[in-house]
Amino acid sequence: MNPGYVQRIANSLNAFSIDAALVGVVWQVLFSLGFQHQMPDPSLLFGIFATVWLVYVADRLLDATRLNLERPTTYRHRFHYRYRKPLTAAWIAVLFADAAVIALTIDDSVRRPGFFVAIAVLAYAASVHIAGFRMKFFPKEVQVGVLFALGTSLVAWPDGDSIKWLPFGLSVFMSATLFTVNCLVVACHEYESDRAQSFASWSTEHGSAGLWAKGLATMLCIVSIVVLSIGLVPSLIALSTLGTSAVMLGLLMRPQIPTAHWPAGFLADFGLVLPPLFCCWVLA
Repeated sequence: MNPGYVQRIANSLNAFSIDAALVGVVWQVLFSLGFQHQMPDPSLLFGIFATVWLVYVADRLLDATRLNLERPTTYRHRFHYRYRKPLTAAWIAVLFADAAVIALTIDDSVRRPGFFVAIAVLAYAASVHIAGFRMKFFPKEVQVGVLFALGTSLVAWPDGDSIKWLPFGLSVFMSATLFTVNCLVVACHEYESDRAQSFASWSTEHGSAGLWAKGLATMLCIVSIVVLSIGLVPSLIALSTLGTSAVMLGLLMRPQIPTAHWPAGFLADFGLVLPPLFCCWVLA
């Protein structure tokens, strides 16, 4: 296959936020298989896909409102600026579809905690896009990591079963840390464009994003091996976390990745999808 064609596909998936939505689906499946021992219902799969897509597109559309095209920027931000009207129309349509599916088909055991996650998402949007609400002590990458872990794990909340809270809580913590590392990888590779556009990120506000990412990814590798060896969390989640952490370390060790052609977000998200799919295939 022509490498240029593959790169265009990667850019398109990242620009349309499809890669991030697929990450949500894959990790929802991991939590459902790991704790419920079954695939999630199609309505839940649609719900996580649509909700993640809505959050990411809204975030990028808001970024596009203050984009300076005379300065360096990413392809996905230029894409959202150029197609902001049709994307806004699509966003509204998906919002109504997602709300209908959640209201009519999803069980209260998922919908109730999901309501609080939705409030947290609104708080995230305010902290990132409204200057007066910005929480520098709670970096954007950490917020995204925590929200992503909570959202994908909703299908497996123990619902009062105290015996499952420890492995579940540890799994959520590991995945939240992993998603944070994912965001830090992107922040490292997009530092120049974030700085040029005055976008808040760990790299532009705190520095040392790469060092933190490497440290957290290394910690996750160690923790995954330990919990896997003693059976503290489902093996599918532990192995997926281990494999994905290794991929993130590989991306961090190669700062020369040509992100002008291969978007950093796509590469990082691909690293969150491929190891879990491989683990599902091996353990099936």
